[in-house]
Amino acid sequence: MLKLVLAEWLALIEADTLLLKLVLADSDALIDADTLLLKLVLADTEALIEADTLLLKLVLAEWLALIEADTLLLKLVLADTEALIEADTLLLKLVLAEWLALIEADTLLLKLVLADSDALIEADTLLLKLVLAEWLALIEADTLLLKLVLAEWLALIEADTLLLKLVLADSDALIEADTLLLKLVLAEWLALIEADTLLLKLVLADSDALIDADTLLLKLVLAEWLALIEADTLLLKLVLADSDALIDADTLLLKLVLADSDALIDALTLLLKLVLADTEVLIEALTLLLKLVLADSDALIDALTLLLKLVLADTEVLIDADTLLLKLVLADSDALIDADTLLLKLVLADSDALIDADTLLLKLVLADTEVLIEAVADTDALADWLADTDAEAD
Repeated sequence: MLKLVLAEWLALIEADTLLLKLVLADSDALIDADTLLLKLVLADTEALIEADTLLLKLVLAEWLALIEADTLLLKLVLADTEALIEADTLLLKLVLAEWLALIEADTLLLKLVLADSDALIEADTLLLKLVLAEWLALIEADTLLLKLVLAEWLALIEADTLLLKLVLADSDALIEADTLLLKLVLAEWLALIEADTLLLKLVLADSDALIDADTLLLKLVLAEWLALIEADTLLLKLVLADSDALIDADTLLLKLVLADSDALIDALTLLLKLVLADTEVLIEALTLLLKLVLADSDALIDALTLLLKLVLADTEVLIDADTLLLKLVLADSDALIDADTLLLKLVLADSDALIDADTLLLKLVLADTEVLIEAVADTDALADWLADTDAEAD
């Protein structure tokens, strides 16, 4: 059932099953569809397209819009520098003069209004890459409701699986998001952020970075202080001022390299609080694979699951853990601990070791007293060693 009315580039097509190819002079629209309800009104630079199922390629003079979609409700109004796009499913590539916006999406509700330096984008699902003059913002997201308003480097983004606010003024970037893969390169301070799912707030002023995230894969490189953070799932707060880093996370794969006190942390899952001032590290974690290398007192910790508190000042280490596989190498008193499951408290000062364990496979090598202990919960070996230690003390 086909109705064709062609008047001054007007094409009204209604069909149950149709293989359609339209080549329109000047603005060239090639449409190939199996089933579609298509309305094409092409006047000057405007294209209004409404379809159920279509494979659409539109090449418009002065601005290139290439759209391929299986199912979409598409409205394209291209006048001057404005592009308004609303679609259910589309593969969209937009190249706009003076500002480059490359958008690829499987399912999205997209509105693009580009006037002067403003871009307003609303989408359900999209893969978005934005390259903005003078400052580079590359954003890739799987699912998002995105609004971008760019005025004097102002980017405000709000999303469905993403609540993102970007304020780029001077050297500040405020980002709040649930789900995104974000890369931000900011002048004077470099912030590179990659995230699968996150609620992220970034405020970069002077040398401070405040990050609050639910789930993210985050890499931050900050001038004067280097913080490299990789996380799978985390609630992260980073305040980097002078040489301090405060981190609060639920689950993360974390690597921190901090100048001055050099802390390298690699963790799978953890609730982590790090306060690095001089040589002190306070760590609180539920589950983690942790490696700590501290310049002054050299502590190497490898743990699978633990509730860990570490305070390293001079040669003291206080560890409180529920379950962990722990290896500690302390420069002064050399303690090597390998444990499968334990509730462990270690206070190492000079040559003393105080151990309180529920279930543990423990090996301790202490440099001064050179005692090798291997014990499983409540074995005679542990009891005998404790008795011998008490006897020597008496």
